[in-house]
Amino acid sequence: MFNNRPQFIIKAEKNKEFDKSCLIETFNIGNGNIADCLKHCLENCRCQSFQICDKTKCQLCSSHKKGNSSLLHDKDDCVYAMYEMRDLTETFQKLEGQCSSMNCPMKYNCCQQSGICLENKICKPVNSQEQPWKRFTCACPDGYHGDNCDQPITSCQGYAKGSRKSGMYKAVDSIVGLLYSVYCHFDSESAWTLVQSYSFANRSLDHFKKSLSNNRPISENALTWSGYRLSKARMESIKSNSTFLQFTCDYDKDIAIDLNQSDFVQLELQNLKTIVG
Repeated sequence: MFNNRPQFIIKAEKNKEFDKSCLIETFNIGNGNIADCLKHCLENCRCQSFQICDKTKCQLCSSHKKGNSSLLHDKDDCVYAMYEMRDLTETFQKLEGQCSSMNCPMKYNCCQQSGICLENKICKPVNSQEQPWKRFTCACPDGYHGDNCDQPITSCQGYAKGSRKSGMYKAVDSIVGLLYSVYCHFDSESAWTLVQSYSFANRSLDHFKKSLSNNRPISENALTWSGYRLSKARMESIKSNSTFLQFTCDYDKDIAIDLNQSDFVQLELQNLKTIVG
């Protein structure tokens, strides 16, 4: 460190080039001036690494070797470079209200830039010591996934590739398109969406005496374990992205366990459809 400015560490690999599909911008620079190319990279929020080819072409890359090593291949007269920055957070706290030409771009919140994330994605700033080259991430809003965040999540299966932590999540009613909260339980193999729950004391309520084919919702917008049931429309929406229906006794909602460790009855939905008619 010097003059309270962050210290950049550049790691370069000679005769290497990143795949051109990741290139986002090209600049002409002085004879192999790697510092100039770094400056251009820092000024572009999408730049995660860069390369210099033919000693005068500075090419910015939207990806990084650590995330896509398969895209790096041999190329004469090219130098692929990655950067790191020490004491990123602490340094910028000291630089409140001031910056040099090199660290100014790094203080800028990329999410203030219009159109930084495509379609319906939400921009979230990233300030990571593990990935200092990554300055923002684009995440889908609650209830949606896919490359363009245009695919609605209709059951807990849509969160199966996430943290797999049981709790409340958002789902989209595919019938009317409304966003609502559901309880998701994840075990070692499956993702389960709660559609009905009631206590022994409430077993005689009409809502729970009727089969699931009847539309008898109760507390569907505010989960109450002692008396809760989704509407038929929401159940149909969940069913469209589900394979099994399972009935089980109460379990500890705060501990991650397999529902199969308690008494349960499990039916394939395709068979259930035949039974209900």
